[in-house]
Amino acid sequence: MPRRKKTKRGFATKFPSLLGFWKNQYSLAHGWNKPDGAEALGKWDRFRAEQLSYFLRRLSTTRENEGTLLDQTMVLYGSSNSTTHNNTNYPLVLAGGDKLGLKHGAYHRFGSDVPLSNLFITIANRLGMSGSKFVDSTNEMTEIIS
Repeated sequence: MPRRKKTKRGFATKFPSLLGFWKNQYSLAHGWNKPDGAEALGKWDRFRAEQLSYFLRRLSTTRENEGTLLDQTMVLYGSSNSTTHNNTNYPLVLAGGDKLGLKHGAYHRFGSDVPLSNLFITIANRLGMSGSKFVDSTNEMTEIIS
């Protein structure tokens, strides 16, 4: 009998099952269209959103210099998950960084001509790494800079 090829998945994929959710991350993401799959994925997504909310609330209530820890921190949250494994149209949230020069309160949609690496350059530059270059970056995302 031929040996089955083992797939390599990160340790993080086990977190949902270790926390009592339906299955592992891979099964949740790809099982959304199976019986009870959408409900299970929804519960996992809700749990993660609640954890993000808790984390941001803690940062926003912790005093740091003349503001809060959230003012001095940038939190990038999102997913690269899709049913097509396409590396486009990622849902992302960037929170914090008010004292680092970010502006908030807007929804942005960027075209395919704007590489995601521009976001990472914008973050790096706000952290004082001016002149940074990352993979295919072309410029900062000026839309999110105050």
